[in-house]
Amino acid sequence: MELEDSGTADAGTGVGAARATVLRRGDLASFADDHEAELLVAPLLAVERGHNILNSGHQAAFGTVFFLARPHPRPDDLTLAIFAINDWVARFVRDEPGHETGTFSKLVTDAGRLDAAGLAFRHLARREWRRLLRRRYAYSRLSPSERESFAWDQLVAIWQVIGRLVRGGVPARVVFVDAAFAPALADAGVRSVTAETEPQRPSARRRQRTDPGLLIKLQEVLAPFFDDSREPESFHNPADPALVRNLYEPLYDALSRLRAAEDKALTEKPNAQDCGGLHGTEV
Repeated sequence: MELEDSGTADAGTGVGAARATVLRRGDLASFADDHEAELLVAPLLAVERGHNILNSGHQAAFGTVFFLARPHPRPDDLTLAIFAINDWVARFVRDEPGHETGTFSKLVTDAGRLDAAGLAFRHLARREWRRLLRRRYAYSRLSPSERESFAWDQLVAIWQVIGRLVRGGVPARVVFVDAAFAPALADAGVRSVTAETEPQRPSARRRQRTDPGLLIKLQEVLAPFFDDSREPESFHNPADPALVRNLYEPLYDALSRLRAAEDKALTEKPNAQDCGGLHGTEV
């Protein structure tokens, strides 16, 4: 959605009113051609990939992005379940530890014959698929492994959007507005402002929230690939650390600074400046 000054007068006030005009997804690349357009409001996946929105200097037309709400799957959308079952299969056949369903090698060994192993695998996969369809989609209800998969999905989408802002080697400013991105850090900022403005009212104190949220989870899933003490051979694919570092090092550095700010906010008296205040978490 493109916001622009329509130049028309409001009938009641006589003041020029701002009018939002619709921009088709296929026309996103031409957004910068409108010299009066300043602000684009769009769903996350609409600008995730496939569009280079550049100015006349072949640099990113946008310098700032505001993520207004933490991404969350729709309950009636099968996309996440499809991603999840494919992720489960990929991890299962690689014999990754920690799965409640065991490992593929053990399944084949216990079956004794290949045809029996194939049938057992089909039954197991069908059971997993039905579990995925029945599960609650609230982030707080996801298992640790499901949260990790969800974090990777969101990491790719968010980083793709940020990538639209750095075309041409220009700097970008990224702001996460929704407190659900980092609940504990946001709560620390609110408590700091409350303490400064209403120190005489103990009832105004909020219960401290310890849920780290999605942004901290993004940092956690990236951290093993930036651990210099781990050998590449300890990963399922030895090339993964180099690949992840090349793709996500700037994001990881920003998230690590955010993690440090949260740790400080949770262990010390919160400071609104350290916590990002009430206007969102900025990285």
